[in-house]
Amino acid sequence: MRTIHKAFAVIALSAILFSCTKEVKTADANASAFVAANEAEAALPCGNGKWVGTYGSDYGSQEVDPSTFISGGIAQLKNSPWSYFYSGIALKVPTCHEIVADTVKLEVRLKNPSTEIGSIADYDVSLWIYGTQDTARVIYIGYRAQFCQFGLNNLLLTNIPELLHVYDDWSTVTLEAQHKNLVTSRDGNVIKQMPYKGYQLGRLKKVDVSFKGPGSVDWIKLYSTKSGKLIMSEDFNKDGKSSVVWY
Repeated sequence: MRTIHKAFAVIALSAILFSCTKEVKTADANASAFVAANEAEAALPCGNGKWVGTYGSDYGSQEVDPSTFISGGIAQLKNSPWSYFYSGIALKVPTCHEIVADTVKLEVRLKNPSTEIGSIADYDVSLWIYGTQDTARVIYIGYRAQFCQFGLNNLLLTNIPELLHVYDDWSTVTLEAQHKNLVTSRDGNVIKQMPYKGYQLGRLKKVDVSFKGPGSVDWIKLYSTKSGKLIMSEDFNKDGKSSVVWY
């Protein structure tokens, strides 16, 4: 069964409801305080922003601080309260950075191997670009093409065999918007693309990298597809801390 896939989509869109257990309510209160603090930092005139980690399952979700998932040069969420879970890291773009989401490329060095301790089939890997008007996504899955996704909230393709892949080794994956065309590539090879004329993402609000199970991220970069210049980078080289650099 893949009921948890629905939970993952909700996690990525930041709309999962917590269950009514005492333990989850406590996590909810802590997470709310943490999110409020993060939003306050992101709103600073010159803030760099801060990565937020999320664990999610059919039972709810839990947000965590970088101190729990950035270590040894990578970001990896491997301490889920649930044995069957999704994980993800997200960065809200500070308001001082006015970026059009329709002109960016999100590039990530990542892996989600089937041999990882705690790995969970179908070893999903996904990239998300959130705009003020729409959200772009690509969801790669190891098996069962019907659960792959590519496109916008308002213009979404599913059942995509080209997106079947198990990321057993480090790979560089991209999701980019350019000239009203959405493109995803792996290690320099275009895997899927689609036009989205008549739609727009708007101003860039947030970027997100998510997995089924404890996937790993080596680094993340954000480029302008108009100029080709680097906009943002994160190498995860400071244990327990975000080290986002804007250019």
